[in-house]
Amino acid sequence: MRLVERGQLDLDVDVNQYLKTLKVPATKSKPITLRHLLTHSSGLDDPFVGSGFLAAAGEQARLASVMKNWLPARLYEPGEIHLYSNFGYGLVGAIIEDVTGKRYEDFMRSEVLEPLGMNHSTFQQPLPKNRSRELFPRLSAVLWGLRIRQRSSTTGRLRQVD
Repeated sequence: MRLVERGQLDLDVDVNQYLKTLKVPATKSKPITLRHLLTHSSGLDDPFVGSGFLAAAGEQARLASVMKNWLPARLYEPGEIHLYSNFGYGLVGAIIEDVTGKRYEDFMRSEVLEPLGMNHSTFQQPLPKNRSRELFPRLSAVLWGLRIRQRSSTTGRLRQVD
């Protein structure tokens, strides 16, 4: 919304006007707007992206590139159906990257987290090893890129999660 306040984005303009890395195909009569994405009414399918966010080297590609590779079908006219969409919010991140020229996680750090004093929060995935140890010093097993332990309900001891 900061970019809307600054006049860099308009909630009611075709998102393709802002997207440089990818374009949403015009397969329906109405264009998808930022308002549609933010209200989960874009009409896009919502495929599970899972670990598609991570490159083979374990680094996260630019969000716009990930969204381009996983662009789903347009199932409904925008505004017709409300369907929760992780992909829609990923597309908002791609718009932020294309409009600002910054990686999504860098924009969120400088424009949201740092001004709020949230110095121990990040959008970076996977967590860099130094941040992972700083934020989760006692975690030991790997699950979704995070090292975690789980407390046993019977013994109360921490055990490794496989």
